[in-house]
Amino acid sequence: MANFQSAVFYPFTHLPWSFLIILPPFLGSIFCFLYLKSLNLNKDACLFGAFAFGFSGFIITWSQEAVAVAQSAIWLPLIFYGIETKKKLILIFALTMCILAGYLQISFYIFALAFFYSLYKKSLKLFIVSCLLSFGITAIQLIPSFEAFRESVRSFVKIDTVFTKYLLSPFQLIKTIAPDITGHPGSYNYFTVGSYNETVLYIGLIPLIFAIYGITRSKFFAFSSVITFILTSNLPLVRNLLTAIPLVSTFQPSRILILTTFSLSVLAAYGLNNYSKKIRFIPLLLIFILIISIIYLKFYLILPRDFMVALKNVILPFGFLAAFFVLTFIKSKKLFLILIFFLTIFGQYYFFNKYLSLGEKEFLYPQHPAFSYLQSNQTGYERFIALDQPIFGNFVTLMKVYSPEGFDPIFSKRYGQLVAAAKNSPVLERIEVTMSEPIATNSATVKKLLSLLGVKNILRYQNNEWQFTRNESALPRAFLVNNYIVETDSQKILDKIFDPNIDLSKTVILEEEPNIKIASGQAKMTTYEPTKVVVNTNSSENNLLFLSDNYYPGWKAYVNNIETKIYRADFSFRAVPVPAGDNTVIFQYDPMSLKIGAIISILTLCGLALLFYLRRYLRS
Repeated sequence: MANFQSAVFYPFTHLPWSFLIILPPFLGSIFCFLYLKSLNLNKDACLFGAFAFGFSGFIITWSQEAVAVAQSAIWLPLIFYGIETKKKLILIFALTMCILAGYLQISFYIFALAFFYSLYKKSLKLFIVSCLLSFGITAIQLIPSFEAFRESVRSFVKIDTVFTKYLLSPFQLIKTIAPDITGHPGSYNYFTVGSYNETVLYIGLIPLIFAIYGITRSKFFAFSSVITFILTSNLPLVRNLLTAIPLVSTFQPSRILILTTFSLSVLAAYGLNNYSKKIRFIPLLLIFILIISIIYLKFYLILPRDFMVALKNVILPFGFLAAFFVLTFIKSKKLFLILIFFLTIFGQYYFFNKYLSLGEKEFLYPQHPAFSYLQSNQTGYERFIALDQPIFGNFVTLMKVYSPEGFDPIFSKRYGQLVAAAKNSPVLERIEVTMSEPIATNSATVKKLLSLLGVKNILRYQNNEWQFTRNESALPRAFLVNNYIVETDSQKILDKIFDPNIDLSKTVILEEEPNIKIASGQAKMTTYEPTKVVVNTNSSENNLLFLSDNYYPGWKAYVNNIETKIYRADFSFRAVPVPAGDNTVIFQYDPMSLKIGAIISILTLCGLALLFYLRRYLRS
């Protein structure tokens, strides 16, 4: 839940997946229409700008790539509508939904732009009060999420490589005119640096013409479109600024394009609202820019194949620009508008249809020999690893097997450091944990960590087939030890973990003194659930139970129904003291952060309801 992107409290999360994909373009268009209408633009302009935003490249691509991004983004125009009309309840609702939709980075950008817009509209007090109330309502999500962020690698990891890859070159501006000039993933010919969805700034070619024409009609959106695009550019000043700001320094920089997209869509509506024949010079300018871009690509691209891809993908933009230029000579404004809307819808449909690749349902989670083997040979709760061809833990969750690897925006910092130390890697991964690289798995330190993690099954893809072996040195997921070492220095703990003279099956490294004498014994895990683990132990003396799950705030341990302290063990895991004899140890996830958040959310909702009731009562 604290992972934020799971969006547990977002109402639409619980709809079928197909609805989550379909909703963003339509809801984004509706919300944008409401906002544009509040600006007293004519109906045609409102429909035009709303369609440009709802079916923009950002909304369409992110609806497919990471649905939480698009779901968070669609509330931007409704937030602006609430500010523009000073409708507090709508503003609070939109801000709340933007947070709960599940993508903190997009919410941050939207709140920042909305802050400046409220300042511009002299509605700062309204915005601040609404923000505070939305924070209170969403505290049940925010407080556990901030706790998770604090415990995660994201709180300090450097992402210089991400900035290098995803801060855009000035040439990327041409993709506002020809989004596929560097190829397209749907055609398997994408050839530039960075993902397609991270570099696309496209509201449609016809809306772009009107956005350029309308740039003098709104100082705020003209300024915001320029500044937000500059903040995605690979300039030294921008790089230094982004890396210096806490939290922002952990963001993927190009996703601020949601603000540029919205700003351009609003300018497009202004442009259509104030249309005149002078607009016909803009497509000529854009045609000139396209020609210069093609010449640039011809001389700076090494592969002729890539140049042919670029040349093919500017044919349609050339056609659209030429068609628009011809249409400006039509005397009937009504006919002109009909044809303009037709061209815009056709262009967005072409973009949408090209990006949306539908497959057969049975290919989503197909039967696979690796999972068939694991499910039939799994004894207890041991983990597996797939060498050379990693199968991440997020995928195997559905199959109910276990992996020490995975993709997670805010995974445990300690666990990331432990894995990096095992791989002898100076780089701490930002959003994933992998140990299946050929170089890593040949390392004695990685092998020792895999054994500590209970990785019993080793899969390898060789000669076009999967091969399965058992790691007999793998330890159980939970076991008793008969010795412990106390060490507080992080580097010394890691050195001891990977010391070949220390047997981790018998010795656990703690960071606090438990003050107990221990002896050998037996342990058996009987229950393993997301928020509950049950282990039965038996020993002749007091002992320490080790569990190779991550140490994390909120987990509590009960030995024979008596709460017991959990010690951080072997740098990232858990250990609890158990007495002699037969015992039942229960690890239960019961976080205080969730309780505090729930209380704040309930009190805020109750207070808000009471406030609106009293205001209505006093008016009557």
